[in-house]
Amino acid sequence: MEGVVKCFVFMVFIFHTKNVLSTVYFSGEMEETYHNSSKYCENMGGKLLGYGELLIKIAETCSSLSSWTATPWYNRKIGCFIGVNILRETQDGKENKHLAMCADFCADSNFTSIGLWTTKCQCYGETQILVQSTCDSTTCPANANERCAVGDAGVIYEKVDKSGALCRYRSFKKASDGGITLKFAQCEEKKPFICKVGDTENIQCSFNMGDTAGMSAETQGAIIGVVVAVVVIVVLVMLILLFLRHRRKSQNKFSG
Repeated sequence: MEGVVKCFVFMVFIFHTKNVLSTVYFSGEMEETYHNSSKYCENMGGKLLGYGELLIKIAETCSSLSSWTATPWYNRKIGCFIGVNILRETQDGKENKHLAMCADFCADSNFTSIGLWTTKCQCYGETQILVQSTCDSTTCPANANERCAVGDAGVIYEKVDKSGALCRYRSFKKASDGGITLKFAQCEEKKPFICKVGDTENIQCSFNMGDTAGMSAETQGAIIGVVVAVVVIVVLVMLILLFLRHRRKSQNKFSG
C-alpha cells in the first residue's frame, strides 16, 4: 500500500512539474504582431518580457537577432539632466552600468524615469527634470548604443507605458557591432517574442514544450483535470487489484 501511495505522489509531482515549471520561452522562428505576442504570453499564464538583463541573456543564449519588448519602453531625453526627486540609487559604484541593468533596478511602477551613469543608476518619481548646462557622457560600458553620464548630471531615460501605432522592439548585435538597440516598428509587423512564465529564469529557446503551449488557462486546466482524473482512476484500479490479490491469498490460506 505504501509503495502505491509513493508511486501516486511521484506521478502527480512529475506531471505538475512538467506543466507549471517557471520558464522563459523564446519564440524562435515563430513571429507574431506585438499585440498577438502579448496575448500568446498571457494564454501561457505569463507575460511578454520587458527590457532588462534577462532579455539580453535570452538573446545571447538563443542567438536572437530581434524581439518585441513589453512596456515600459524607454525614451532618452537629449542632453544631460538632474533629477529633482531621487527615490533610489545604486551604491556599488562599479563602472558596468547600462540601461538594461538600470531598468531592472528601477522596475517599480512608482519610478517614472531613470538617470544613467557609467557607475550608477538613479530612479526618479516624477517627470519634471531640471536641465544641466554641461553634458558629459560616453557610450555605456555594456552597450555602445546607449549613452551613460560621466559628470554630475545623468542621461535621462523616460519610461513609456502606452503603445500607439508604433511599438518597440530590441535589435541585438554582438558587442563589437554596437550591442543592443531600441527600435520602432508598426505594431502589426511580425517579430519574435519572449514569454516570461513564473518567477524563475530557466531558458527555453522555442515553444516546443508540449501541447499546452499557447492554450488558454481554461483549456490547460481542463487538460490537467483529465490527466489527474486518469491518474486517480489508475491508482484506484491498482488498489482494487491489490485488495483482491490479498483477499485471494487469505482465502487460499484459510482453505488450506
